[in-house]
Amino acid sequence: MPNRGLIDSTKIERDEHDELFNAKRITDVGNDQDVNLDYDVRTDDNAVYVGIGARGLADSAGGWLIFKLAYDISNRLTSKKSAVGIWNNRGSLF
Repeated sequence: MPNRGLIDSTKIERDEHDELFNAKRITDVGNDQDVNLDYDVRTDDNAVYVGIGARGLADSAGGWLIFKLAYDISNRLTSKKSAVGIWNNRGSLF
């Protein structure tokens, strides 16, 4: 990749650029992840918390992408908040 600025291109920049196609290489993360659902006090099929983490990531480890979902009286999704943290501490993140 040509140097377009005052700073030399880093190894990462050079490795991610495909000279043949003059394009940036992108790696798809795929579905190698765990998903946790917590319904809290709800008795329907609507999760309150959704956690997405790398496969095998402990619930007590940091690095979970956690969503808190809220619903109206008709069970329609009204808001979705997100945070990154420990699944076991999800209630304190919001």
